[in-house]
Amino acid sequence: MTLADDIRSFAATNYVEPTRKSGRAKVTIVAGDVHAAMGLKSRVPAVCSALRARAFEVECGVALEGSSGPHQSTTTQLSFRLVDDPHLTSSEQRLATQRPEKLRSQVASKRIVTADELARWRRQVVRLLDDLEVNRDREASPRFRITRLSRDGIIPRETASLMITITEMRNAAEYNRKVLSQAESDAIRGAWGAVSEWARERGIQIEN
Repeated sequence: MTLADDIRSFAATNYVEPTRKSGRAKVTIVAGDVHAAMGLKSRVPAVCSALRARAFEVECGVALEGSSGPHQSTTTQLSFRLVDDPHLTSSEQRLATQRPEKLRSQVASKRIVTADELARWRRQVVRLLDDLEVNRDREASPRFRITRLSRDGIIPRETASLMITITEMRNAAEYNRKVLSQAESDAIRGAWGAVSEWARERGIQIEN
């Protein structure tokens, strides 16, 4: 699990689930409280980003209604309304109140891909490029390196296109604060799966 996953899991267990069980419709989470309770050091921006992510809403069946205070600070307050998530079936919606931990497992394939996941996949693409290139310029951008390896016949054109899609989507999430839609998440998850499969078929170890 990534740090973002840990933060969302902590918030779900300690804020969302108790609120749902109490019958209340809204919950407010203070970023500094989560940061302190988890024993984190200088990771307040990560806490705020994790809780603002669409993935948190999908996994926990909540909707972000608003925030107060600075954008990323210990005093940042995020207000959520508990809702039936539109991405879940009726049976999964019942699980949201009864078995949240099982729900998170069941809807993993439906989750919105987060910026953290995109960053991890991009790192894996770069490591894959490092394994494929020997005594070559590794300071060039991933897109340039992918294109070069494709031109040299080392990476098939279709696989190269998928790699570029992953790196470009990561850039959009990182620099433009893009939040992927469900369709984009499905597409990028499929792209990563295809790249991973191609690498493993060639005996290259790669993490999912």
